[in-house]
Amino acid sequence: MEASEITAVAALIISLLLSFKVLGLQNQLNDMKDELEWLNKRPESADLYNKGPAITDVPAGQSADYLSAELEGRLRMMLASGKKIKAIKLLREAKGLSLKEAKDFVDSMDHKL
Repeated sequence: MEASEITAVAALIISLLLSFKVLGLQNQLNDMKDELEWLNKRPESADLYNKGPAITDVPAGQSADYLSAELEGRLRMMLASGKKIKAIKLLREAKGLSLKEAKDFVDSMDHKL
């Protein structure tokens, strides 16, 4: 096989891999659009940011302004949509908590909704 043939085959393989990646990203984007559209159509979606008591049970050593309003709203939306595991993952990534800390925090939020 000549060098040009090897280069062509490598380029073809790379283009196929990139195409699969783009298709996967497009599917994720479509899923997010569908979820956002579904959330916007729900009549109670506008009230989720103001619904229920404020979060006061924070992990030991954390201040009362532990969650930003945006993060708390996103967590409330996820919990209202039945996506508790995703909410725990989001909280862990945003605040650097252990799995147990994040789960306990999200559980306390879920009980307050």
